[in-house]
Amino acid sequence: MTVGVLMVAHFIACQSKSRLVRPEYRNQKIKNATLLIAPVNSVTFTLSDELKNEFGFNVSEKENFTLFSNSLKQFLKTQSTFDKVTYADYIVEPELEPCILELGGNKKMTINLPKSEQFVKSDSLPEVFVLFLQDVGVSFIKEQKDTSVPVKYYTTTGVTAKDMKLQLQKDFNYYIIHSGTYAILDGKSQKLVSYGKINVKRQYLGLDGFEEAMNKSIIKIVDTILKGTPFS
Repeated sequence: MTVGVLMVAHFIACQSKSRLVRPEYRNQKIKNATLLIAPVNSVTFTLSDELKNEFGFNVSEKENFTLFSNSLKQFLKTQSTFDKVTYADYIVEPELEPCILELGGNKKMTINLPKSEQFVKSDSLPEVFVLFLQDVGVSFIKEQKDTSVPVKYYTTTGVTAKDMKLQLQKDFNYYIIHSGTYAILDGKSQKLVSYGKINVKRQYLGLDGFEEAMNKSIIKIVDTILKGTPFS
């Protein structure tokens, strides 16, 4: 089945600080619809050589991107009421332009959306929605723990009491951070269903392999995108 996708965006103000579901979609429950994911052209991965060695990760940028793309599609299907989730196959790739959307509290977000009146066309799908996901970043970081409790974070050096000194014991927490912006477009009404910013920070305890750690974070991204929508 070939699905052609061309779109228009309509923008409104919202009341939340990081995301919005339009009021007319909040109390709906939509099933058997299709979600088309606009191509995610790149994902910025930040993982220092130091952390690669600490974690024992040995994955390439291409492997990172493939894992993210495949898992995103998988979890958008399993965590939602969508009947079908697939990446969009454009007949004519739409020309995008930066669009500023209000997030409430004088906060705004910018996302690239089609600049002219366009449409979603399908000869067989009853309801089609399109997800735009952009500026995606994945970072593995470590942060030094609070050292305000000396008993907990200081060790002693020296054998005798005369030589004994307190020495700061550095202790760290590790995190995976996902960031980005998203918008879901209703192909029928040509209105935005929802949009927002993604900022998922999950502690990494070092027990999971790279793929499992990434997948747990991607599920959090999907939860952010779907929360409060007719597809959750």
